[in-house]
Amino acid sequence: MAVIQERLPAHGLYTVAEAAYVAELDSKAINNEFEQAILESASAERLVSRPSLFYVVAVKPLRAQMSTEARRMLHRGFLDAFNDGRPLVEFGYFQIAIPRIEEDVAPRLTLVEKLRDMIEIVPGVAGGEPVFTGTRIKPRLVAEMVRTGAPEAELCRDYGLSREQIELATLFDALYPRRGRPPAARRNVRTHVLPPR
Repeated sequence: MAVIQERLPAHGLYTVAEAAYVAELDSKAINNEFEQAILESASAERLVSRPSLFYVVAVKPLRAQMSTEARRMLHRGFLDAFNDGRPLVEFGYFQIAIPRIEEDVAPRLTLVEKLRDMIEIVPGVAGGEPVFTGTRIKPRLVAEMVRTGAPEAELCRDYGLSREQIELATLFDALYPRRGRPPAARRNVRTHVLPPR
């Protein structure tokens, strides 16, 4: 969804923000893996493949103690294991079980996948902003109302949203912050008026 284009990344590819959310890391850690040429992306946009996402989760507790070259070799092991359909990544005498990582990240990964399925960008609808699938309701607007204290029951009633949609709207807003200059605050704005002649 990469802040927001006309499309979403293909399933199996994740934005840096999505990968950081699933791995429970800061986006800087994921970007650092790209900058050190451990992770690679085929496009100008940094997208994380599923094997790379699982690598990031596996290396998280040891990342600071591992050299760049060791991390690069471990990442290669994840890519090879996925390509060969093996459930284990072998790294010297160590073995890392892919199904265990998959089980650990499943709840967050499922939310990201649901978010992609429930939010779409339709040209000509809502000015090209993301909306809940089949509606004109903007998840950013819902997230803003939640932030300002709108009761969940009221949002469900007034907008016909489910609790899951409200949760996904706040997740969407956190993962894909609006880019560009924020709108000017209107409070305490002084207006300058010329004195009468």
